[in-house]
Amino acid sequence: METSVKPLFFKEEEVLTKQELENKFISQFEVMLAAEDVISFKQRLYLDGAQIIDGLWRIYFKNSDEARIILLAKGITIRNRHVVLYDRNPFVHNSLNPDDQKNEIRVTIKDIPLSFDNTAIDTFLKANNVKMKTGIRYCYIRNTFTRKLTDYKNGDRYLIAEGPITPPINRKSKIGRFRCRIYHDGQEKLIKCSTCGDGGHKAGSNECPHYRKNDNVQSFAGYENPLSNFYKPKDGFEMYGRQCSTAEQAWVYYKAKENKLDTYAEEALNCAHAGKAFQLSRRMADKLQPGWDNYNMEVMETILIHKAEQCPEFQEALRESGQKLLAHCVPDKYWGTGLSDVHTMHTNPTHWPGDNAMGNLLMKIRDDLYFPSVDHDDATSVHDDASSDGSSEMDITSDDEANTTIIDNPQPSAKCDNTPPGVKCDTPKPQSDTPTAPERKKKKTSPTPVDLNQSKPFVLRPSRLDTVVDPGHPKPIGASGTIPVT
Repeated sequence: METSVKPLFFKEEEVLTKQELENKFISQFEVMLAAEDVISFKQRLYLDGAQIIDGLWRIYFKNSDEARIILLAKGITIRNRHVVLYDRNPFVHNSLNPDDQKNEIRVTIKDIPLSFDNTAIDTFLKANNVKMKTGIRYCYIRNTFTRKLTDYKNGDRYLIAEGPITPPINRKSKIGRFRCRIYHDGQEKLIKCSTCGDGGHKAGSNECPHYRKNDNVQSFAGYENPLSNFYKPKDGFEMYGRQCSTAEQAWVYYKAKENKLDTYAEEALNCAHAGKAFQLSRRMADKLQPGWDNYNMEVMETILIHKAEQCPEFQEALRESGQKLLAHCVPDKYWGTGLSDVHTMHTNPTHWPGDNAMGNLLMKIRDDLYFPSVDHDDATSVHDDASSDGSSEMDITSDDEANTTIIDNPQPSAKCDNTPPGVKCDTPKPQSDTPTAPERKKKKTSPTPVDLNQSKPFVLRPSRLDTVVDPGHPKPIGASGTIPVT
């Protein structure tokens, strides 16, 4: 049964010196003996125990505060040192009034240099309606072995303020010329969902109207996943005579070459890992030529095809994904879903804030390799339908419509009177002011999987990168026109 008598507190650092704190410790038995020496034999019955948490000792009592009052007045003696006991936790609240304690909140400021003047922080907090009940204090580094606080500051500040803070302070703020993070209770009201736009919850939360667990989605990101451009194949891969360790490195190299940034191109080849290449790509962002966005997808596809030709792990990852929707879980809203892995897997794909261009491109390459019956013109819609309700159910037309043949290159004509029976004319009908019934959707057939163990050639299409090849380099690796499927 929980007792209503509050504990008493004392700091271990007030008993032991700094040197002693590293090598010695106070035992719980010592604390209890010290308490017994102060009170009478009868009052000892009300002692309940002692506990230390992060350098702060607590002495607990049973159902009477008689012993507590005496100890609070007299204190205790440990190792010939008198110890004053605290009526409350000295590290938490500034007020002795329980009602005031309920309204007190801690405000923590991070990422401000230790040398920065606290006067500017004080001015910022007051400008944001923070009613401070204490001054600005420093946080200290904790010893990783003893878990005790040291005398070394870690740069973080904190203070106790009157709550609630209205309006809440943005977690990402700017004080002076420094961007910092500020945390306090009540900031959850500022959280805005990136999928539905409502406040009070994050994307992927079950409170979001677009929440849904995606069983038919496979997410990927990071250097450990073969589908990611950051993944480093065992032997790398070669493109147009250039050896590339990762697809990200190849992407940055040819991105630089396409935009006539030769210095950046050479620097890309010398990047130690994909992360360095990614940073280099960001430095190039304001130097790209107009129109680059019109063909960057073609460049990326060529790189991934070469990767598929030479990287068995990449082929295996594509094959094992089956017909799942591939989701690139990165913040980028063009190449990725714009969400993290967890948020992506718990948000309806039709409401991802990003275009997931990388995921769509990988699905196209996968379907060319293993599911050739997929119509790439409708590939995105097929995957969207399959992911929207967990099934691949499509609109089905009548048998007569399904068996008709579509003329690929019809002769220009206003009518199709001479069209043979059983052949559907593809000539656009003349516009009419009379509204017609909505046309039925073209039948979408589910892709027929092929034997995954059967080797199938993959034809490398001509690429604009053919014009980027350096003089003296051999022809593209894919000049043979086939990719061996393992």
